[in-house]
Amino acid sequence: MGMGTMTRGEKAVLYVTNQYLTQSPFIPAFEGVEEVHFEVELVHFIQVRDMLGDGRLIKRRIHDGRGDFPMDCPLHDSLLRVHYKGMLLNEEKMVFYDTRVDNNGQPLEFSSGEGLVPEGFEMSVRLMLPGEIALVTCPPDYAYDKFPRPANVPEGAHVQWEIELLGFETPKDWTGLDFKSIMDDAEKIRGTGNRLFKEGKFELAKAKYEKVLREFNHVNPQDDEEGKVFSNSRNLLHLNVACLLFENGRMQKVH
Repeated sequence: MGMGTMTRGEKAVLYVTNQYLTQSPFIPAFEGVEEVHFEVELVHFIQVRDMLGDGRLIKRRIHDGRGDFPMDCPLHDSLLRVHYKGMLLNEEKMVFYDTRVDNNGQPLEFSSGEGLVPEGFEMSVRLMLPGEIALVTCPPDYAYDKFPRPANVPEGAHVQWEIELLGFETPKDWTGLDFKSIMDDAEKIRGTGNRLFKEGKFELAKAKYEKVLREFNHVNPQDDEEGKVFSNSRNLLHLNVACLLFENGRMQKVH
């Protein structure tokens, strides 16, 4: 408990009363002692994060990144650049893909929030810092059972990814953009939402539509023509959301 509040390199004295002294192979047994003082130096630690809370999707940080967690992580949809190596969780730890080998040494570049990588992969990268290297252990339902599987990954396979986040770019802010640029970007995001909808990724599609609708609250058309374009775009987004909710409800009834 006490060490959980320490930072790397910190030295501290922990005062532990006998009611909190539990048996451990690392310390001798104490009898008739009211309190024990431990001089502790935290030399190193590895951050381990249980992503789902059930022990199935685990992210282990094996090299620290730059910046402060979580403020400097790509929590919001971003353009990400990563190197990664994918391995099967078998005795041989067979590597089924390595960007440094299979992608001409080039990193993978993808936009988060668009269903372009397995869910467990993206969840983990969102909680990484630039420069960080993490080892992610992932169950099949968050890996390739619901995503196009590489040819050498069998159905139901548990996998590990060793991921290095090289960097990321946050999406452009509409502040300062002219009306046409704003509407072009809005249509691009809506188009991504439509693709996700067709792929059955309803939650991701809904997030895209709702993002644009939220941003539209800060857009002010300057004349009747702009007002007409803006109104048409907003109506299409509301129709997209309505269709999505209908289809999602229909699918739930089927299952």
